[in-house]
Amino acid sequence: MPTGSVKARPVSSDAMVGAGPSPSDRDRLMEEFAPVIKRMAKRMAFRLPPYLDVDDLIQVGAMGLLDAIGRYDPKHQASFSTYVQYRIRGAMLDEIRSLNWVPRSVRDKVKRLYKAFAALDRCGKTPTEEAVAELLGMSPEEYDAFLLEAKAIAVLHIEDLGLDEDDEPYLLRTLANAQSPDALAELVSLETKFKIVDAVNRLSPKEKQVISLYYDDELTMKEIGQILGVTESRVCQIHTQAVLRLRSKLSTQNL
Repeated sequence: MPTGSVKARPVSSDAMVGAGPSPSDRDRLMEEFAPVIKRMAKRMAFRLPPYLDVDDLIQVGAMGLLDAIGRYDPKHQASFSTYVQYRIRGAMLDEIRSLNWVPRSVRDKVKRLYKAFAALDRCGKTPTEEAVAELLGMSPEEYDAFLLEAKAIAVLHIEDLGLDEDDEPYLLRTLANAQSPDALAELVSLETKFKIVDAVNRLSPKEKQVISLYYDDELTMKEIGQILGVTESRVCQIHTQAVLRLRSKLSTQNL
């Protein structure tokens, strides 16, 4: 879902095609979407390596906005705001993933973690943190530290959405074309939806709450921590474990 509720004033077709938007239009759109970029950056900040900060992500988001302004075609009669926000988010995620800063040792632990989840699932148990840590041969403290290290694993690359004949991510073209079929409806069949719902229902209550607050309500990790009465780092750990558990469950079903 797009972040924020910005409804940009329409820009004339002549301004958005051909020579591109005028400098005044570009400046106005940059100003209007600045709060959206800042909020997106804050929501994704927990995935950043230590040597980057939110300001770096804001700069990347601004570049994504400029790219979206240049690419958007008003003749498609779709929501400019929706298209732009997906472009901004995609630029940020691409930048995070391009860093490829997650050590191989962490990736190896994640593979072991998937196996631990699968083993506990076969026993019909909801994997508790204590049980998973024991299977991995870690102390509770070591497991908590590992979850913080693995936080950047759950990053979706814009190219993972698939390219069409114009080398454009299919989802983005659909968002910018009101005449296109619904991308989500095409990508997610009814059977797949049931499997995803089942995987989510197997999460612990706290994991489901964090997932809901982060993806449905679009809160930051800090805001979620304030609601749950825990630290931002703890929310990050819960989120990472939930996402990795979902990926493990769905990967075994070839999703």
